[in-house]
Amino acid sequence: MILNQITIPCLDYSASVAFYEALGMVQIVEAPPRYARFESADGSGATLSLHTVSATVSASVGSGTVIYFDHPSADALDTHVEELKAQGLIFDSEPTDES
Repeated sequence: MILNQITIPCLDYSASVAFYEALGMVQIVEAPPRYARFESADGSGATLSLHTVSATVSASVGSGTVIYFDHPSADALDTHVEELKAQGLIFDSEPTDES
């Protein structure tokens, strides 16, 4: 079995698209305001999709989505996070180096 994609809910299509583009994801499907799909810029074939939901649906489902991104270098990750912060992205927590 091969993982095709992961789809996550979003409330604000434009803000969500801008966020994943700022992370370096490449948008490969654009169907505003309902759906967007991205692939990893590293050529791994990994994809992530956004599906717009209403605030009512979002509240009933809860917010349990967690996404993990890897970076080949801890030092480069720290630099990349600082660059994203300079673009205005807000992080709930700092990156954690894990094996």
